[in-house]
Amino acid sequence: MGVIELLEKAKSGESFVVVGRCSETILREYESMVSIFIRGDKPQKAERIMKYYNMNEKDALGFMKEKDKIRNFWLKVLFIIYCLLLITVLFLNNEYRMHAFQNINTNTFSKEHFEMSNIIPFATITDYISSLVSNEINTNIVIINFTTNLLLFAPMGFFISILYSDRIKNIKQFAVLMIVSALIVEVLQFITFRGSTDIDDVILNTIGAVIVYLLMKTKFVKKLLKKVIDISE
Repeated sequence: MGVIELLEKAKSGESFVVVGRCSETILREYESMVSIFIRGDKPQKAERIMKYYNMNEKDALGFMKEKDKIRNFWLKVLFIIYCLLLITVLFLNNEYRMHAFQNINTNTFSKEHFEMSNIIPFATITDYISSLVSNEINTNIVIINFTTNLLLFAPMGFFISILYSDRIKNIKQFAVLMIVSALIVEVLQFITFRGSTDIDDVILNTIGAVIVYLLMKTKFVKKLLKKVIDISE
């Protein structure tokens, strides 16, 4: 059955079943479409491996376990690399520090140091938007600031949803973890003079991470991960 015939059947309201992933894309505009993703349980996977690789059950289960270990190992390596890069950007990047403290000449808890901090939610975001509307600030500065803060913690949504799904089981737990983590970063930046403390950074960091975490829970991403790196819940 071709695409045109498939669309005509859907338009007519006729009930039918299509096996194949492309149909989900072709029929995405029809609210009555029901998408079902079927995956094999562990015994079924083992049975398939036994048949495909000519193994006994014990070897097939060991093969699956070893594959999972290798996959998780490299994911953890990537997670560590990301964390090191994050630390470098936040605490070891002198260019970032000089930009953040361009009006402060000493590493002391001076009046200027406290004035650069913001503990009022959305105050900095509002100021940026107001300045942007009144053409008092370069658009690139606003875009870079917002984008950077949204992206800094975004990979956390990917790694934690895969590596620690047994500990972080829902969006509420993940959001709390991100808020606490971002707050710790802001406090450390304040006491080490490596940046200004801003509650809006915490908000943007958390939003960026939560967006990725939610995307990881969508059917499309789950199917993609299953296909690319054989990850499924």
